[in-house]
Amino acid sequence: ILQLAPFLVGKHEVSRAQWRRLASDQPKLRLQDGGILDVRNLHQLEKPANGVSWTMCARLAQRHGLCLPTDAQWTALQLREQRSWGSQPPGDDYFGARLNLRDLSCQNGPYGDPSERCAPFDDHFPVLAPVHSMLADASGLHHLFGNVSEWCQDAKRLRHPGLRSHDGATSGPAGYAMLRVIRGGAWNGMEARLTDWFVADGTNRAVGCRLARRLIPNEARQ
Repeated sequence: ILQLAPFLVGKHEVSRAQWRRLASDQPKLRLQDGGILDVRNLHQLEKPANGVSWTMCARLAQRHGLCLPTDAQWTALQLREQRSWGSQPPGDDYFGARLNLRDLSCQNGPYGDPSERCAPFDDHFPVLAPVHSMLADASGLHHLFGNVSEWCQDAKRLRHPGLRSHDGATSGPAGYAMLRVIRGGAWNGMEARLTDWFVADGTNRAVGCRLARRLIPNEARQ
């Protein structure tokens, strides 16, 4: 059984405003994708920084003493939320207040198609939602299962990997080093517990990031 060391994780995805502030002195990290440079509307700045590559997210995090969560850490957060549900998963009202997936609002929105399948609830956001706009889960985290999928540290592996002891990062024989793990659902999909891979330097409008930091032992005891 893997015992993860204590860690901190952002309560929501990195917003466009946060990205713009953290990357203000880094020209290579300032980009147009997701409206990060040119957005002046406060409502748009509160949405997640999307269309950012794994390489950019990892570089931004490292510059500020942070990191991307590992796949194992992300899974631990997911399982903690699922355990809070008890023996019966919540109903549509619960998910409609906390997730942002391809649901009824997306189906009827600007990018929707009435003929497409969608989740049977309405979260009132046809595309991206501001990072703090929906209810938090049992751990106080927003949008763990929706809004944008999130980059993890890990590279895709060809076979079951070894796991680093303190954070669960993959450390087995290398597979596709340039393919990085993506977790969680997004506004344009229906799978809330998505696990996927995408090229590290690639961008996708449905992918963003959440930052994390390992706690050192003295901090964990406080």
